[in-house]
Amino acid sequence: MNILAFDVSEMLIVKYILLGLLLVLILSALRKGLGLTRLRPATRDRLNRALPLIEALVGLLFLMAAIHAIFKDQPSYLMVLFSALMVLVIWSFWFAIQDFVSGLILKWEDTYTVGDLITVDGTSGKVYKIGYRSLEIETPEGQRVKMPYAKLARSQVMKADVDESVWTHTFQVELPQNLPTEEAMRWIRLTAANHIWSAVNQIPRVTWLGTSDQSGEKLYEITIYALDPGRRNAIETAVRSSKFSEMTNP
Repeated sequence: MNILAFDVSEMLIVKYILLGLLLVLILSALRKGLGLTRLRPATRDRLNRALPLIEALVGLLFLMAAIHAIFKDQPSYLMVLFSALMVLVIWSFWFAIQDFVSGLILKWEDTYTVGDLITVDGTSGKVYKIGYRSLEIETPEGQRVKMPYAKLARSQVMKADVDESVWTHTFQVELPQNLPTEEAMRWIRLTAANHIWSAVNQIPRVTWLGTSDQSGEKLYEITIYALDPGRRNAIETAVRSSKFSEMTNP
């Protein structure tokens, strides 16, 4: 018996070709139908980002099922085709596999945490988000940069000492007289401390200076601690634009 003899059903091949075309039409209709649904924009965006992966997985499963059904009586061809398919899949997703594995190692070593200041290949910023495949940092200019974990593993990463990277900034704000002083000071501290560029090891200082002679409103002096000198004004703006009126609402 010739193990390399090619003997398959032409009708079976045609059947799976037609099923494949039908699957393509169903996935296309699903993608178009998603745009017609009344989902929240954030939910729709997440689904749109997930669709390519879902389509790739569905296509891969269909292709594996088709190969198995067509060549189930010819194990030699079945093994060769399955091996070739696995090599193609691994090659296609190799960059993602590298990032994922590198990320597991870096997370296991607890190398980075949100709020760390790092410099990678000349790009400096604060760690904003730790994802599955990449690390997202925010630069002093406010830009978000994604650094794949595989790149971090290959590059020289400089991690700044937070204790040595704090810049102070003092300013004053006026708030209405009807706002409770202690509650206003707590709100100011929380607003400043929760800003992404505020130092995590320094609590903002808030001092009530009394009533302003000019406006008659309560005057507060605030000292914040920024991780980057160029972001001090951003923290001040966040404090000044905070909705202090919500403090009086039940």
